[in-house]
Amino acid sequence: MTAAPAQAESITITGRLFAVLISAIFAAAFGGFGIYMGLWPLLQNANAAWQARHWQPVSATVLQTQLDRRRDSEGAVMLEVRATYRYEVGGQAHVAHQVGLDQRSRADNIGDWHERWHRRLLDAQARGEPITAWVNPDHPEQAVLEREMRWALAAFR
Repeated sequence: MTAAPAQAESITITGRLFAVLISAIFAAAFGGFGIYMGLWPLLQNANAAWQARHWQPVSATVLQTQLDRRRDSEGAVMLEVRATYRYEVGGQAHVAHQVGLDQRSRADNIGDWHERWHRRLLDAQARGEPITAWVNPDHPEQAVLEREMRWALAAFR
C-alpha cells in the first residue's frame, strides 16, 4: 500500500512540470510579440535617429501633402500625414515621401504630430517656400523631413 503515495507524488510532479512548460510557452509567445510590436520599432527608430544626425540639410519643395483620417476598430480617429517633396543633391533631382523617421508607423492618434506637419507642409506649399529635408549623404535618394524621434510614440511603445 506504499505504492499509492509514490504514484500520487509522481503525478503531481508531472503536472507541475507540464504547468511550467505551458507557462514558459505563453511567456515566450507574449514576450516575443511585445518585443516585435514595441521594443524592436523603438530600437529601429533610435538607430535611425542616430544615423540621421549626420545627414545633410537640403532645400526641398513640397509638391503635395494630405492628412488622411480613418477610424480604428474601436472608432478612434487615426491621422497620417502624407507628403511628396523634391530636392536636389549633386545636380540630381530626387523625390521623396518620408516625413518622420518611423517607417513602421502609419496612422496614429498620439499627440498632434501629424496635424502639425500637415499644417507646416501646407503653409510652405501655399507660400512657395522651401522646407528643409535631411538627406543621407551615402544614399541621396533617402530623405526625411523630421529627423528627431517622436518621443510620445516611443513612450507609447
